[in-house]
Amino acid sequence: MIPLPEMQVNEVEVFVVEQKISEQHFLTLFMAFYQRVDGQLSAYAFWALITFIRNFGVGSTSLPLGELSKVIGIQVKKLRGVLNELEQQGILKIDFPETGQRSRVRHLKLNLTYIRLDSATSIEWLENSNKRMVRQIPLLKLIQTLFIKSDGISISNSPIKIEIDCYLDYRSYLVLLRLLYSADSFGIVIGCGIGEIEQATGLKKQSIYRAIQQLKEMGFIRSQADGAIRNSFIQTESPIYALNLSHQFWEDAAIYGKFYILKYPQPHVFEVQKVASIFTLLDQKTGLFLTNENENLEVGFKLLKHIDHYLMRDPVCWMQPLLHEKNNHFNAVQSAEVMKLFDHYLELKKLHPENPLSAAFYLKPHENILKDGVALDSVECTQPIKLSGMLNRLGLFQSLLEQWCCQIYSQNKSLFKMLRDANPVVIDEESFERLGCTDFLYPYSLQATQINRIGEDLTQKNESDKNKSVTFRLKVEQSRVHQFLMALMDLIAYNQIYFFQQCMRRHSDIDQKLSATKSSLGRVLVNSTEIVTPFRILPRSFIQNTYSCCFVPDQHAETNRYFLSELAFQEPFQDGTRFDFPTQQITETSPTLAELKDYGLLHHHCLSLFE
Repeated sequence: MIPLPEMQVNEVEVFVVEQKISEQHFLTLFMAFYQRVDGQLSAYAFWALITFIRNFGVGSTSLPLGELSKVIGIQVKKLRGVLNELEQQGILKIDFPETGQRSRVRHLKLNLTYIRLDSATSIEWLENSNKRMVRQIPLLKLIQTLFIKSDGISISNSPIKIEIDCYLDYRSYLVLLRLLYSADSFGIVIGCGIGEIEQATGLKKQSIYRAIQQLKEMGFIRSQADGAIRNSFIQTESPIYALNLSHQFWEDAAIYGKFYILKYPQPHVFEVQKVASIFTLLDQKTGLFLTNENENLEVGFKLLKHIDHYLMRDPVCWMQPLLHEKNNHFNAVQSAEVMKLFDHYLELKKLHPENPLSAAFYLKPHENILKDGVALDSVECTQPIKLSGMLNRLGLFQSLLEQWCCQIYSQNKSLFKMLRDANPVVIDEESFERLGCTDFLYPYSLQATQINRIGEDLTQKNESDKNKSVTFRLKVEQSRVHQFLMALMDLIAYNQIYFFQQCMRRHSDIDQKLSATKSSLGRVLVNSTEIVTPFRILPRSFIQNTYSCCFVPDQHAETNRYFLSELAFQEPFQDGTRFDFPTQQITETSPTLAELKDYGLLHHHCLSLFE
């Protein structure tokens, strides 16, 4: 390690700058280092790297340590160790190229070989790297704004006011940078937990928790589905975040769009908790619903009548599907959907008993909506929230399934159109496989006892290909799991996406007709043009059972628009009242801060609209 002598403040600053590298490449240069140093630096070193590249790029500096401290924003005593850390990691080159009286003046410069870059190929490399990053990092423009505005932030235990009513310190800055880096074009962040943020910021866990809380208060994080452990069917444990792409902080880089807010009448819970409640009830009271195989057809009606007809007041399927008239009435549709779930219940019961996939899917009495005496609105108050508790486990599962479902319907025009027209479409294996979500699923495997049993069966049948039989059995059981996940996504489509589509179609038709010319050609184009606009359901806390929100970005919009869609049943539920599908009323609204919090579009601790 090369010692760093104190420099005189009045010494002349010397820059050796490669003029060919312009400031527009500074972000590309930083991102190249950022992607390489994951998990290797302290928080101070990360911050020093950002400010060094922002101020000097590929050039060198011989600023005295005191002056450099002001530029970097780190106190002199701390900066000395930070520069040593960057040198030891091979990120900075520190040398003494001068002679005579300035022989002890040290020069600092980025070590470009760290990112496999040399001066001879720097321009071409940076250009190609920038094009690649534009494709790979959807929110690169927002990261660029954050990079530029780092100039207004210094190392401090107190947040610095860098905008009107907007405070950030270096910790929340580093956390926001990591979230932006992991986000998709909708601002949805999946698979970026505390561990990943630790690696990318050098911060300790408690500092990260405080930074995330601060980002919620400042409106940078709209909402989140909490992380969880001991999940059912999925192995990811990280929270899912929704970032605020239209925050005033982003200025010209801000992304606006339409928010569709779906309001359900109470009582109501979302799909995963409802299905988990049905499975738990079936598991605990099989004799009540099924006494022999010939009574399978009666299971659906028995479940619908259970607990004062709960599944009729909060139906399994809210959409009225386009079916033959005799199968299209409310009771028949609900019974058919419950029977589908019953079939999946029986299929999952065939999984090996030791397999943990479905074990965590069963609920405790206070978590089950079909349990006698459960007050859903009191669950939050009476039960502590735990990482392994239902509110987190099934909440994360629900949000992840919603993201996958939105992705499928945003990419498949045929499925999108069929669902929009109330056809009871089902997601197929091909669409599910194209998601590429296997990394998020719990790795299903056959237990040793099950493999031994297969071997015993082969011995009795005088067959020898044990590996082939094990592989076949594994595929069969994996298929059972995948079919069940697709069935859950079908319900999400019927109960949420379909109603969002009705909002989109109504206001899209209005906008298109207003913008079209009065000529016959204009009218033809309005009628013939049919575009599937990508959308996402925003993640939410699992205790949020009243609202579901959908975001449709619009690159040309200059402000957000909000549409409230209220579902309601035509008649109050009284003895003898016929159950039926809900009606939908859609209105454009300008929500207040309190209303945005209620909808789940801003965190309940958010201090302002920040728009």
